[in-house]
Amino acid sequence: MKLVSCRHIDIANLKGAIVTNTNGAQFYVLGFEVDVESHTINIVMQPTDGSGPIGLLWDHIKDWTIALQPIHWLNDILTITK
Repeated sequence: MKLVSCRHIDIANLKGAIVTNTNGAQFYVLGFEVDVESHTINIVMQPTDGSGPIGLLWDHIKDWTIALQPIHWLNDILTITK
């Protein structure tokens, strides 16, 4: 299978993705928050080690990698955080 690189995807497709920072730590994407006053987007993530959710500005993760996941993984993550 040949995949075509794409720079634009629907933001909803990022929910449940796994992002990895430059140190190798991994996080599940839970969702996004938009600050309408400062025109910024925060990404809400759950570390894969199960610790509490965190939020970071979208601009702060530009050097991280992302792996899209099936949506059922998100349901498993949300169950863990309850």
